[in-house]
Amino acid sequence: MQGFVVFDRHDQYQKALKKLVHWVADKKIKYKEIITENIENILIFIAMLAGENYDKQLVKMK
Repeated sequence: MQGFVVFDRHDQYQKALKKLVHWVADKKIKYKEIITENIENILIFIAMLAGENYDKQLVKMK
C-alpha cells in the first residue's frame, strides 16, 4: 500500500469524489468524527495539532 497526496491526482479528483460519496453512503467506507466544543478546550486542540487525532477532527465554535 502506498499513500498519496490528493492533488497529485488532480485530474481524477471529481471521478474519485463521486465514487467515495457513494461508498460512504453505502457504508462501504466507515470513518469516525471527533467533535470538540470550542477552541478553549486547549488539550484537545494541542493533541489535534500534534497529529494525535483519528479520521475527522472538528472544532465546533459557539
